[in-house]
Order: sequence, then C-alpha cells, then structure tokens
Amino acid sequence: MANTSPFFDLILPGKGEYRDAWWDPINANFTTIDSWSQGIELELVAARFSKTTLSEFLAVGHETNGELLPTPEVLAAQISPVYGYQTPEPADFDLGARISQVEWETWYSREGQDNLRGLHAFRAGGIKNQVLEGASDVNGYPAWTSEAGKIATIDGRTTNLWLSIDGKLGRVRYKHDIDFTGKAAGTYQLYATHLADLDVGKIVVDGGTPAPTISTGFDVNSKPVYLSDTTKDFTALDVKVGDLLVLEDTPDKGSYVVKTIAPGGTVTQLEIWGQFPVGGYSSITYKIYDPLRLSFGVDENRDSPVPAGKFYIGEVDYDTSAVTDTRPNHFRDTYISEWRPIDVTTVPTFEETFDHRLDSDSLDFTIQVSQENDGSAPIEELSLTTVTSSVVPAMSLGSLSLAGSGSVHNLALAPGVLPTLSLGDQLLTPGSYPTLTGDIVYVLAGAPGCSITADIYPDSSAKVKWTKSQLWVKNAVSGKFYKDYDGAPQQAGFLRVIVRKRG
Repeated sequence: MANTSPFFDLILPGKGEYRDAWWDPINANFTTIDSWSQGIELELVAARFSKTTLSEFLAVGHETNGELLPTPEVLAAQISPVYGYQTPEPADFDLGARISQVEWETWYSREGQDNLRGLHAFRAGGIKNQVLEGASDVNGYPAWTSEAGKIATIDGRTTNLWLSIDGKLGRVRYKHDIDFTGKAAGTYQLYATHLADLDVGKIVVDGGTPAPTISTGFDVNSKPVYLSDTTKDFTALDVKVGDLLVLEDTPDKGSYVVKTIAPGGTVTQLEIWGQFPVGGYSSITYKIYDPLRLSFGVDENRDSPVPAGKFYIGEVDYDTSAVTDTRPNHFRDTYISEWRPIDVTTVPTFEETFDHRLDSDSLDFTIQVSQENDGSAPIEELSLTTVTSSVVPAMSLGSLSLAGSGSVHNLALAPGVLPTLSLGDQLLTPGSYPTLTGDIVYVLAGAPGCSITADIYPDSSAKVKWTKSQLWVKNAVSGKFYKDYDGAPQQAGFLRVIVRKRG
C-alpha cells in the first residue's frame, strides 16, 4: 500500500503498485506541487507590493543586517523645531533622545513640584483661596447658594462655580445639597476641598457591572472612537466635554478624554479623543469622572490653622427646624456694594451695614459717594479723618496802661483874674474867679468781654469699623454728608463701598 510524504502528502507508490496506472499518482503529485508553487509565487509577488523583487521591498524598511529602518514618522519626530536634530553635534537625535529632551524639560519646569499643575498653584500670586466666578444677582452679589427646609444648596448648573483652593482650580457644575437634619442650632462654616485624582467623589456616571448594553464601536471611517450605553441618555447626565472616561476591563481598558456627547445626535453615545486600541467589545465596566469636581461639607467651628486643600467659602445659619440663611463669599476676594441713598437733611446721622463676606479682617476699603447711582455723575472718595475741637479762649490786658501822677484827687481852688471881654461896643469887665490847681488821677474800671463762634468739622469724611464678614459706615459729623469737588456741601446723594481682602 502506498505511503504519503509528510509535508505535501504526495503519494509514494510501493513496489509493484499502480501497474498500468502510474500516471494517476504522478499527476496528482505534480498537481499538488504546482498548486503549492503557484500559491507561493502569488504570495511573494503580493509581498513585493510595487517593487520588482522581494529583496527590494525589504530594503525599504531594513538595514542590510536585518534591523528595521526608522519610518518617515519616526524620522520626522526626531527633528524638533525647538531643539533641532542633533545633540551633541554631529550626532543626530534618535527618537528616545528626542522624547527624553522634552521630558527633561518638563521635569525641570516642575521646579520640585509633583506636576505642572502643582507648580502653577505654588507660584500663584495673590490670595490662593478665592471664589472666582459663579451665579450672581443684579448687584453682582453671589447667588450660588440657597436654602429650603433643612437643606443648604450649592448650585453650579446654570453658571458654573469656579474656586481656587491653594492655587488649584476646582469647578462646580452640578447641584450639591447639604442636609442639616440632626445637627444642633448654630452658624456653620461651609467649606470646599479638592478630591484626589479618580476619587470616587469625582464620578459623574458609574457604568456599574459589565453589561452587553455597553460597547466600544466604530465611526463611519471604521475608527474605534465611540462608547455606547443603550441604558443611558448622556445629554441628561452631568457629562461634559473634557471629562475622563475610564474603561475597567476588555482589551480597550484605559483612560480616555470625552470629545463629543451624543455624536450624530445619538444620545446613548460618547466620542473620545484618539481611538480605543481594538474596539468592538461589549459587556464593559466604565466610569466617567469630572477631573475638577470638588467635595463640600460644614464645620461647627473653623479649623485653626486651616489644613491644606480646604477653603471656607461661606456660612450657614440653622435653627434645628430649617436652614434660615446662607452667606457665600464674594467673588475674587473683592466686595463692591450697590449704591445706597443717603439723606441727612431730616435725619442728621446715618449708618449703613455691608455684608462683605470675605472671611478676613485684613482688608483694604474705599468709601465712594456720588450724586447719581448709575455712573452719570462724578464719583468722589470719602476719607476716614475725624477732628476733635479743643478751642479754649485765653484773655489778658497785655501792655494796656494809663498815664498819670498821684494816687488821690488833690484838686484845689485859688483866686484868679479872668480876661476882659467885649461884646460889640459894650465892655465887660469880669471880676475875680477862683482857679483850679493840683493833679487829676485817672482810674480804669470794669472788665473786658469776649465770645468765640466756630464750626470745626471734616467736610468729606466717614467713620468705619469692620469684622471678618461685615463693615459699618456712618457720617463723621451729624447733619453732614460731604462737600463735593467744587466745594458745594451735599446733604443727600449715594454711597457705596469697595472692600478687598489682603490676607
């Protein structure tokens, strides 16, 4: 019985086999060899692509010793528009050196901090804990807190709330409720803290256990860029462009940045930047994180000192039955009040209270006045000068004196002769009259009188006092408001304050 070869399975006739039929096994063997050779030929030709020989094709990507040549992309990456292509000259960059150049630059740029974000926070100027932006009312006052029942709410949905905590940005784009049920009555300190990367508090969507409804898919160009979860409407969830999508299993496992929500109008899909390694997998566990999400809480008493990463952002009043008030900090550590009307013509004194809510008593402030509250009239600034009057008149005769002699009246009568007088043609002959002799002494009697009339006051001043949350302003002199730039006294007008935190 004939045997067969191990590779081609060719027929190997035994002695005396296939008498008068030898052509059957021989032709079958030749056909097998021909078919195999044809397949090899086609594969070799196909492997050459556009080259005339396989060695010519291999030479495109290989050195003569068999090592791979760098691709055009690698060659292009070795050349930097900043670092050049040689270091040190004349040696050209290889790709490892090229990448290392950038990584060392990044490392030195950190200047000892864990990452570039930490460097920015460390070197941030000014006050590092601030409420930067958020919902506000018509006066520009913060309106990102509210209260209802035993709940205090922080709301960043319509207008995102941005905070700087230790110089690092944090964002609130959702509604966060704090329940005071069971707490004692009092004023509580509202605080915000950063969460660690991928902390459970940063999760905005939890894909739960693996499910066949969750899969990675392909776009119209067959690129694996979509995540699909048919149980979710991503447009109705707190998912935003720039969030971090983390796949926890399958060969597509990894972290990806969300590029598009509901691509092509498909609300159950997300598109990522880049690509999934494989795509086409289902029954995936995933989570979506907000990388800037914050955590919130309340303290009955403030921490002293306040630990790193914690920022007190307001106060909450609670009376065991309900939250009665929330007082959020003002934006960017600056408080600008509304214009308030002032009139001292009927009520001679005024006192205004301003809730600056800057959580500090290290403040700079300006008191401004104007005749209009819309910027249409000039604005002037009041000083904090006060004047105490201590005028006391002092009177004396100085060098006043009268000349004279003697100390008593010693006038005496003595006879004498008066002159002859004539009146017309009549001659009058007087007789003898007595004469006065002696001295007359003058005496000063009585007391001098004096009165002083004065009105001493600061004409453009106010009095101020403040705490960590409030500031009070009142007029320095009863019945006086301010004297304007042209010297005209104003008894009525408008007043506002600008307060800046300095520590």
